Amino acid sequence: MRASPTPQDARASRRSIVVVAGGAGALFSGATWSASFKSTLGVSALLGIVGALLAVRAFGTRQDWLLWSALGLLIASFLVTGHAATAAPVWLAATNVALHLAGAGFWIAALRPLLASTNRNLQIDTGRAMDQFSSRALWLVGLLLLSGVVVSWIQVRSIANLTGTDYGKRLLVKLGLVAVVLAMAAYNKFRLTPALHADRAGTSAVMARSIRIESLLMLLIVAAAASLTLVTPPRALADQALAGKGVAALLATDGYKQTWTNGTYSVEVEVTPAKAGENMIMLRFKNAAGETVKMKAASIDAALPVASIEGISKEGQFMAPDMFHVTISEMIIAGEWKLTVNGFIDDFDKISIEGSVPVK
Repeated sequence: MRASPTPQDARASRRSIVVVAGGAGALFSGATWSASFKSTLGVSALLGIVGALLAVRAFGTRQDWLLWSALGLLIASFLVTGHAATAAPVWLAATNVALHLAGAGFWIAALRPLLASTNRNLQIDTGRAMDQFSSRALWLVGLLLLSGVVVSWIQVRSIANLTGTDYGKRLLVKLGLVAVVLAMAAYNKFRLTPALHADRAGTSAVMARSIRIESLLMLLIVAAAASLTLVTPPRALADQALAGKGVAALLATDGYKQTWTNGTYSVEVEVTPAKAGENMIMLRFKNAAGETVKMKAASIDAALPVASIEGISKEGQFMAPDMFHVTISEMIIAGEWKLTVNGFIDDFDKISIEGSVPVK
């Protein structure tokens, strides 16, 4: 469940471009690993690995200090990198990400022992275990939900972005799953737990089935959260586009802007800064009449033939009302870069328009 890379990570990835262009052998290069650990993602991975190892050790020895140390390192691994933990204001974003992770960890970790309690002979004991969990979870789950709302608002910024961006749609899926889990948790507490205390026959089996379903839903929530790291949040897109004003101000003094056509459709291509390094590309599609066309999806294939660099493919992220945003960090060599812009009209129709961008 890693957050999206920050600009610092992008700079480090450019220094280790040999991984992209050098093949599998680059994995054994000292320079590659050195560049990787200069990025916040490298530090995050190191903290996460050490924390995971301590957690395994802690569960084996049942030493509390090891368990708390593991928890601290695992949470810290999420706080040193990514859009979620490093968004402004950093103190608010990082604090709420930490609270969110702690609450989620408590809830998920409690499911297995709760399930084990349903295998006991006395249902009343299971009821007591559920009461203990509920009393401890009440405030922590509240923090989990509150922190989730804060982080989501920081990232999304507006209700329109929930349905108008890839990030927002993925977040809605996660929120839907969370709503189902909360409904199940309420059912367990207010219907099944009293039945356990009353020792009604068969209640333990029903509770066990409910906890198993809840565990599966938790896995789906983790997967949905992980999918958020694959797209750039609206907040970051707005920052990259100068708080929603686009790249016009930058292009006035630097960058590349042209309209490419294939006869039937055209695409406005804006590249900033059109220099060796990471470049931001904005796409706007139009038909033969010059009217803006809202594509279902867009992507770019990039290559630099003179340097034998090819196979770079990036998916576009939609920006309301009619543009797509693509960031290519692999354009670290100056030259005439060949771009193929793909626009998907629907699930079956696709257009491709080729052009070249002079990168200085």
